[in-house]
Order: sequence, then structure tokens, then C-alpha cells
Amino acid sequence: MKMLLTISLTVLLIFSWFICGCVNNIRIPSIDQNIEIRDVEFLGAFLGKSHKKSSIVSQDGGESFYVPGGTIWAYGDTFLGTRDENGSPIFKGGGLSASLSFLPSSEKKYPLQFDYLHNNTTVPL
Repeated sequence: MKMLLTISLTVLLIFSWFICGCVNNIRIPSIDQNIEIRDVEFLGAFLGKSHKKSSIVSQDGGESFYVPGGTIWAYGDTFLGTRDENGSPIFKGGGLSASLSFLPSSEKKYPLQFDYLHNNTTVPL
């Protein structure tokens, strides 16, 4: 089952990169009025139990796309390690140039609990 999920996620990721690269002529309609942001609330970092389980300290470049049952998230740089009792990063284990996770559509509570794609160990792919 894990092998099928790995293959499916890989195919979806390659397909999404292909589609994103081909769709560059989308026109965004202009807005005739100014948009004003009146309030912003920072909920904290997107780090939860799933990040700790996967030894993920930080990530960047998160992009998501819908699949039946949830969303697939593709990240750029993913740095591995742990965090101390104050939440400060302790970088151990290097990093990855990309990683993938699945977020079930039923997951609504913050911080969100992602299901990371792993190799045979706990290292995310």
C-alpha cells in the first residue's frame, strides 16, 4: 500500500509541475478598486506533531493542490533536526531539496497534522 501511495504521489507531483509550467497564459481580471487589509492574526508556525515525528525543523516554498480526500503539499527546502523546550531549532540531519505531505480534508484543527511521505526510515521524501 505504501509503495502505491509513493508512486501515486510521485506521478501527481510530476503531473502538477508539468501543468504549472504549461499554464502561463492565465489572465487575472483587474480589480477597479483598491483592496485594503485591515487585520492580520499570526497563528504561529505551521509546526505540529507531524513535523516532530518527521524530524522537520523548517520548510519553505509550500505549494498545495487538491486531490480526492485532501491536498498534496510540495515543499522546497526542508531542514531536519529537533527543537528545544523553548521551540528553538536544533539543526541535525541536514536537509532535503524537496519533500511531500498529504493533508486530509478532515484536518481542520490548528496546527494542522500533515502526513509526510517517508522513505524506509523516518526521513521525509
